[in-house]
Amino acid sequence: MHRFSEEEFTKFYIFWMESTLQLQRESSERFQLPFKGMVEVYDFTGIGFHQFHLDGLQMLSRVLKIGQDHYCENLSKAFMINAPSLFGMIWRVISPVLHENTRKKISITSGKAHLPPLLECVDVQSIPTFIGGQCCCPGGCVPL
Repeated sequence: MHRFSEEEFTKFYIFWMESTLQLQRESSERFQLPFKGMVEVYDFTGIGFHQFHLDGLQMLSRVLKIGQDHYCENLSKAFMINAPSLFGMIWRVISPVLHENTRKKISITSGKAHLPPLLECVDVQSIPTFIGGQCCCPGGCVPL
């Protein structure tokens, strides 16, 4: 398993956020449409208790606080799908750093319960088949 420092994770997170902001600006200009926010999907299939450690969760909380402090309006909706039963415990560690408005944008589900609310945000053709959509593209479709 690859290990990384908090500094490396922080740099990656900021790079990722800035890169998505650039893609959003380019798409908005290209299609002459205002950007309405990013929809993020995190699939927890195959994740178990042994992959979560308190130190790692605390580091994740600190890095997510950067997003909360500097990119909070970038998120339209986040879906945590196929969440294991232990996710409630994990959520108690992570959620306190998030603003109430951000927490309201996050949906945590297990099984296929994620599909109806996800379809309210994303066309079925852009959702990968492995999470219930119709997209067969390698890595899934990213509508730009």
